[in-house]
Amino acid sequence: TGGKRSTFIKVEKGIQAVRNAMDETLKEAMQTNKIIKEKNMLNQPYFKNKEHVKWVYEYAKRRIKTQIFIKQLSVFSGKDTFGDIMHTDKKLFKEVRIIPEELADKSMFRVGGNLSTITSFDENDDYIVITIRDKYIATFINSMFDFIWKRSEKYI
Repeated sequence: TGGKRSTFIKVEKGIQAVRNAMDETLKEAMQTNKIIKEKNMLNQPYFKNKEHVKWVYEYAKRRIKTQIFIKQLSVFSGKDTFGDIMHTDKKLFKEVRIIPEELADKSMFRVGGNLSTITSFDENDDYIVITIRDKYIATFINSMFDFIWKRSEKYI
């Protein structure tokens, strides 16, 4: 269209793509608004991977150390996996809510600053991670998150 809009889109597969997306969103939040918004599902297949669970705990420590606040919309099947860090707590820089049942599908998304990531699963639990760096897409995802957040149930 001839405009100066800056957009970057990357599509990846595998557990390293999930980790990259989380790291990139954390870096973006550190450089911008100091907040991450996320819709997640605790029953995803990669949360059965003990190495990945350990990595997520290390990620949470890094996020807390940098004082990046996270707002999480979640479905809690399999909640024992992250039970000690999956609740609202000022020390964890976290607020958690239960996603409305109508939106409890397999997809996940996160947004921090101008970076958005979407993880999409098929019926066989094969997944892709889409990373989008675009101010306008991030604004849209933030608005969508906030709309859902206002209609979600508070979790302890």
